[in-house]
Amino acid sequence: MDNVGLDTWDTARNASAYMKTHHLKSALVVTQYFHVPRAVITLKRFGISHVAGSYPRFFEIRDIYSAIRETPAIIWYCIRVDFKVSGSSPPS
Repeated sequence: MDNVGLDTWDTARNASAYMKTHHLKSALVVTQYFHVPRAVITLKRFGISHVAGSYPRFFEIRDIYSAIRETPAIIWYCIRVDFKVSGSSPPS
């Protein structure tokens, strides 16, 4: 659990740093079904190669909005650059 991550990106960065420090090589992501792909992609972007996902089996009406919202979020997380790790400055 990450209490300082403000979003999936921060949490993946923090988790991967912890995992590398402790020589851990695989992760299991547990979140809502629509969020699993982005969480897995993000951990892999931070160098965790063996990542699996699971989710509780329930559906809420608000999941429709959330599932639609995930499409642009997944695209963004696939191309996003992590300026805290790369040492680059964000564009002005």
